[in-house]
Amino acid sequence: MLITKFMRNTYAKWCTAIILAMIVYLVIPLNELITWQMRIFLTITFFAIELMAMDLIDMLLFGLLLPGLYLIFNVASPEIVYSSWNNNMLFMILGAFILSNIMEEVGLLKRIAYFLLKVSGGSFNKFIYTLFFVCIIVNFMTFTNSYIIMATLILGVCTTLGYSNISKEASILFIAGYLGNITTKLYIYFPGYNGLIQEGLNAAVGGYLIHWYTNFIYNWPIIIFSLLFIYGMCKFLKVSDTAVQFDHGKEYFSEQYQALGKMSMKEKKTAGVFLLLLVFLFLSPMHNIPIDYVFMLVPIILYLPGIAVGTDSALKKCNFKLLFFMAACLSIGKIGSYLGVSDLFAQLIVPLLDGKSPVLILFLAYIFGMVANIFMTPVAILATFIAPLASAAADFGISPLVMTMSLLNSVDALFFPYESGTALAYCGFGILAMPKIIKIFLIKLCAFTAFLLVVLIPYWLIIF
Repeated sequence: MLITKFMRNTYAKWCTAIILAMIVYLVIPLNELITWQMRIFLTITFFAIELMAMDLIDMLLFGLLLPGLYLIFNVASPEIVYSSWNNNMLFMILGAFILSNIMEEVGLLKRIAYFLLKVSGGSFNKFIYTLFFVCIIVNFMTFTNSYIIMATLILGVCTTLGYSNISKEASILFIAGYLGNITTKLYIYFPGYNGLIQEGLNAAVGGYLIHWYTNFIYNWPIIIFSLLFIYGMCKFLKVSDTAVQFDHGKEYFSEQYQALGKMSMKEKKTAGVFLLLLVFLFLSPMHNIPIDYVFMLVPIILYLPGIAVGTDSALKKCNFKLLFFMAACLSIGKIGSYLGVSDLFAQLIVPLLDGKSPVLILFLAYIFGMVANIFMTPVAILATFIAPLASAAADFGISPLVMTMSLLNSVDALFFPYESGTALAYCGFGILAMPKIIKIFLIKLCAFTAFLLVVLIPYWLIIF
């Protein structure tokens, strides 16, 4: 039988994935720190990630395969493997999908997209940077909780302009949105991270008070990195200022916006609910109600009698595959913590820091966090390692807060989207295809690592 070139490539990819997984299994030793279950866990996780990176398996199949392998090889009990389904984020994302589908159906997303395109002057470059700063401003106002809303709007722009999820224009929109929505947690006040930093420093050394502006003082140069990365990727991908439809200029988008006419009653109702959601996010420090619950409930308002904007098609168009994919990804961190991967990393890293220069110590702490993030969640990394690394920094004559900032920056240095729940949620909106996302993540990882070594670490040591 004649085997097509496509099939030969597919077979080669599968063989490569299996061989590499076998190599990982063989090179991981068994000792007092690494158990057989831990070795199997690392091997299975590596194999599943390979399949996704090579685009060999659908998201739904990944969501079934990964926990299935964990159970077959007795890595953990079903209660641990499927505990990620208790995570509110899955249902928050489902609610966000319903909301975004309704906004698209009633035409509100198209109206917002054309308005943003009009005010940016009809220039693709101007629009990209406008989008980036709008994301930062909205994230500042919502304490970094607006990434789902902004992802919805970015998806609306891609849909309006006809950008597919493999186009270079969608790639740039994805990058600007990611840097403006997810990376901002490194320098904009985020209660979740700041609380862990404060708790870890108090446990290790004490005497540090983390203010809402502390992260910005240490990490504001990341804004410069973001702008340079967007510019560099525009050049690398050869995205010109006359991308599809942008060559018509401001007048074109003004005409398109005017052609939409007055807002329909359905648009007004949907916009009203959307604004209520924004107000809720703005007031989150006052009411202390988890935003997860509201994203679950807000879409239901659009189906209530008297509003009745929601449709059955908005429910059917939800990306249910992503929920299985996210649950499987979240289980990696759950099982890693259960098996003691965090203890393994802690015992390996601290001895490596002794006797090194301050620059190398901070850089190794960053690399350590970056690797640990493959098997642990960002919250787990900060909760587990801030105290021991801060204590070690004090012994080495380095500011514990500077050491903490190095670890904090590592949680955004991702190889794959699953390493961070917010990154996974943003990537799940379908703005860009997963293989392209992974390539962009790897490019960003290399660029940011160089930036941290050349700019951030010297800045920390000179100023603080």
